[in-house]
Amino acid sequence: MSEWSGLMQEEIEKALAANLAGRPYAVAVIQGQMVEYVLLAVATEDGLAQCAQSYLDSGYRNTENPDEAESLAALREWLRWANPDDGWATDELDDQEGLAKCLESYRSLPEDQQDGALTRDCVSALKELAPKYNEQGIVLGVTWGEDPQDFHDTAVQINTGERLAAYESEFRSGQVLDPKIRRIRPT
Repeated sequence: MSEWSGLMQEEIEKALAANLAGRPYAVAVIQGQMVEYVLLAVATEDGLAQCAQSYLDSGYRNTENPDEAESLAALREWLRWANPDDGWATDELDDQEGLAKCLESYRSLPEDQQDGALTRDCVSALKELAPKYNEQGIVLGVTWGEDPQDFHDTAVQINTGERLAAYESEFRSGQVLDPKIRRIRPT
């Protein structure tokens, strides 16, 4: 196992333990541009439920069926694989010294290669860890924090088997709902 994989495994274990009560279903490595930082985000069922309720309370509805209960279910489905800003618990890695050492090696590369190299190594490290976490129902991926497609593009490279198939189905369901979810009632 590489140094990066070892660091990721240790940090993911800590992040999952800290969020265990919330019933985690995903972990994202959030990579800052120009290798400024690396964070972990954990998606939990409880965080998803709270986020969906917040959207409902703010007036978001499924325009095809604006009933509150139906809209809440649709919002949960829509937000499940959305941007990590939507209900994911985000935190710095505990091993800042180990992280700094790893990131410094990327900063020594030409600027136009830094982000790509870090992403490749994150994907590679998470691929080593995926079988263990996929068995627990947890999807792993890398993102830059804004576009769910970024997480998706790496998640399909990293995860395997039944968990990958379920993730892809859930991701597509959210995309189908995207044009149907609108804020129809001002707060």
